[in-house]
Amino acid sequence: MVVDLLCLMVAYVAGSCRGRLTTIFASLLSAAIFAYTVVYALVARNSPNVAVDEMAPKAVEKNNGKLWPKERGKVLMLLAIFMVTITYTAGLSPPGGTWEHAGEGGDHRAGDPVLLEGHHWRFVAFFVFNKVALVASLAVITMLLSTRLGSNGSGLSALNVAVALALLGLMGAYASGSCRETASTVYNLCLVGAVLVYISCLAVIKNASKRRRRSSPSPAAAAVEGEPQPLAHGCCEGTTTTGGSRPAPASQDSEHNTDPIEKARSLILLLATLTATVTYQAGLDPPGGVWRDGDNGHNGGGLILPATHAKRYKVFFYCNSAAFVASTIVIVMVQSRNLISRHALEAAVILDLFGLMGAYAAGSCRDVHTSIYVFVLPAAIVVLVVVIYVMVSKLQSSGKDNGMLKEERRKLEKKRKLLLLLAILAITITYQAGLTPPGGFWIEHTDEEHHYGDSILADNYPLRYKAFFYCNATSFMASVVAIVFLVSRNLSDIAQSYCKALYVCMAAGLVGLMGAYAAGTTRKLRTFIYVFALVGAALVFAALHIRFLHKLLMGCFSSSKKKISRSADRGHKSMGAAVNEHTINHDEVTDEYKEKYKMRKYLMLLGILAASVAYQAGLVPPGSVWPANGEGHVAGNPILNDIDGRRYRVFFYSNSTSFAASVVVIVLLLQETWILPELNDPDRFGPMHMVVVLNLLGLLVAYAAGSCRDWGTSGYVVAMAVMVLAYVVVYVFLSLRDKKGGQEERGSAMSQPSGSDGGGSSTSRPSGSADNV
Repeated sequence: MVVDLLCLMVAYVAGSCRGRLTTIFASLLSAAIFAYTVVYALVARNSPNVAVDEMAPKAVEKNNGKLWPKERGKVLMLLAIFMVTITYTAGLSPPGGTWEHAGEGGDHRAGDPVLLEGHHWRFVAFFVFNKVALVASLAVITMLLSTRLGSNGSGLSALNVAVALALLGLMGAYASGSCRETASTVYNLCLVGAVLVYISCLAVIKNASKRRRRSSPSPAAAAVEGEPQPLAHGCCEGTTTTGGSRPAPASQDSEHNTDPIEKARSLILLLATLTATVTYQAGLDPPGGVWRDGDNGHNGGGLILPATHAKRYKVFFYCNSAAFVASTIVIVMVQSRNLISRHALEAAVILDLFGLMGAYAAGSCRDVHTSIYVFVLPAAIVVLVVVIYVMVSKLQSSGKDNGMLKEERRKLEKKRKLLLLLAILAITITYQAGLTPPGGFWIEHTDEEHHYGDSILADNYPLRYKAFFYCNATSFMASVVAIVFLVSRNLSDIAQSYCKALYVCMAAGLVGLMGAYAAGTTRKLRTFIYVFALVGAALVFAALHIRFLHKLLMGCFSSSKKKISRSADRGHKSMGAAVNEHTINHDEVTDEYKEKYKMRKYLMLLGILAASVAYQAGLVPPGSVWPANGEGHVAGNPILNDIDGRRYRVFFYSNSTSFAASVVVIVLLLQETWILPELNDPDRFGPMHMVVVLNLLGLLVAYAAGSCRDWGTSGYVVAMAVMVLAYVVVYVFLSLRDKKGGQEERGSAMSQPSGSDGGGSSTSRPSGSADNV
């Protein structure tokens, strides 16, 4: 991984710099960060280590509002990975694009950034800030890769400097690269200042309240001294009193009382980072494109949309910037519990989502009819949210308990997390696709029918574009609805039918996503029929699984449960050795459940990420599209299809197969959330693993066909893919051999008689017991 990050840094320096000064600056900054990381690792190796497991009991006894080192490491790693992704992409594809032809007077060369000539200092500021954010994020990842640093609490505290530097660099790059006018830049800088002031105010208020609580006697201390104290508002939840004065621990029903936002902290961080990713890229590469030259009174690299639709661009810019800043606030707040007030985090998430909706409505269309449709959808969402909130308030005021058991609440919570993960990643790809539709924009060779900044696909294939637009908008809004409901604090008070309604909502989002892919990736009838056949096959397979296979599996599970219960009744007669055996079996079942649940989460994440990659690659194919009509080609059609049709078809069919396989995996895993606790078949993930393998093979073939144009580089990519597959096969073979040997050793150990020291009467619970699920 360290070699991977070093190669990434070298590739960025080689691909993002054109001049000598920028190359020297980027190289020195990268070398300085690498040297700092090496020195930091050496110092941490010689420092005393405090393991996470040793710190956990102290953190329980004294909760200072900070995340434990293990949790903070996960949060920082997730944040750093996404920041590296967006800064790396923005550096290699700078705002304003690059020159396609060399200047007549030698002012620029083909491939140089357009913004460098028209707005020199703005590009320099963007380059410096973006580079700082990239190397700071790489430093965070490199330090977190060390096991020593990952388990050292003091070492994680030192990473705050790098994280703060990366966030400031990200906001500075956005402010300098997302606009061309001074007023817009000042607005962005004011937003950045408002973020810093807001976070500082939250920290001051929390510290003041903490000092005030320390100065006042706590109810627990008063109870120890024998003085009864009244409970504060909200402290009675999940507690019982003994003798009328001493409260019992509140952890017995913690799953019912824990805030859903607190439970989904990592997913909220994922939402914030992905939102920051798409808003950052949308700000640097706004809808409508940029001017390619300096004719007709505009500067090369300037934005087209402000010149053609000024009001629409202002709405998009302010909403997109508000969503970006709100995402930054959420990222900072999630890293510390002290910064989370009663409703501040929830309000920031809602502001983030509404900013996305406003920017999408303003930037995804140009005519009145589609604008009305897009504006009606958010209005309907707001009305629906208000109605649900009123209904939930009435249910809570009635004081009726739905009688949901602890196990059912745990199942519902896991379903909620999976739905939230799916909605978060669906909203990111649909947001980008809506603002930059397939086919690109008119940036040259316009006339009375074709206007600058308008979608080429809408003019050449109006029906196809409408199908793409409506399907993509429906999927985007359905994802927003699901996120708003899932982040709600009142979800745990609603029965399982509410979760089923969200399943219907996300099903509509998946159907819209597949429809948008089918309509936006094809221009010919043959490929159009192929994609629709794949989509139809995926939907039919999912419907058959939901309608028939699911019930068949549930019938098998119920019969298995009856057999297990009968055998348990027969074994209940011998209580001597059965207690220890029951404990061991319970631990094994619990560990198996945890392992299967983790596998399901990994497969879900892999399927969603593969679907997002295939979706974007299908809408924006390699080689881009023709910017204008010409001999033998039409504007908006893939260039690779006309130049090398065989290579494009290999890419297209492989990419479409990967996308359809990803959708199948997602649908199957969503269904597994209803039957996971009862499913004990060791090969239950076998069919899904086969679909995932097909998915990854499709991605490898699509990458090999679309990333190069000659047979030499294609052979290199294929050889790399074969090496990866061979490595995976060898790794699986060795893992199976080790697992078989471990099972034989455990079987021989269990067959030996126990000693006479009585050690067999006590069984220690492993770390994967039910208490840790």
